[in-house]
Amino acid sequence: LARARGARPLAGLAGWGQACDGYHCARPEPEGAALEAAMRRALDDAGFAPEAVDHVNAHAPSTPQGDRAEALALRRLFGRRSPAIASTKALGGHALSMAGLLEAALCALALSESVIPGQAHLEEPDEACEGLDLPAASRAAGFGAALNNSSGFGGANVCHLFTRT
Repeated sequence: LARARGARPLAGLAGWGQACDGYHCARPEPEGAALEAAMRRALDDAGFAPEAVDHVNAHAPSTPQGDRAEALALRRLFGRRSPAIASTKALGGHALSMAGLLEAALCALALSESVIPGQAHLEEPDEACEGLDLPAASRAAGFGAALNNSSGFGGANVCHLFTRT
């Protein structure tokens, strides 16, 4: 649609997935199973393997339960090969019901501009983040695929897979 109106698309939507854990109204299931399922469904929808992902824009709500559950899901999905994982919430705050849309747009912009955002204000990652690539500073990186995670109240989880256009 962007090209049809003469605009340059920032990214292409290659796949998406969703899953709900219904664990608690405001906390995710502690192991991140539904978020992992949403990420796997997005990859399956696009026909991508986890190894094809270069960057993850994490939901990362900065709550001990939310960050730990997402870290565990990411570690299971990617195993020993972690893509660069960052979150933009530390820069703009948590937009609540707008967070998914805002972060999808920022993820597409990062892909378009070949920049992986740094982890602003991250000083002591949870031990569950061990082995994950959490860049402290933004870095230029030519990359072709990025996952964008969004989690919401009631255990709703959505993941989009964006690709370079």
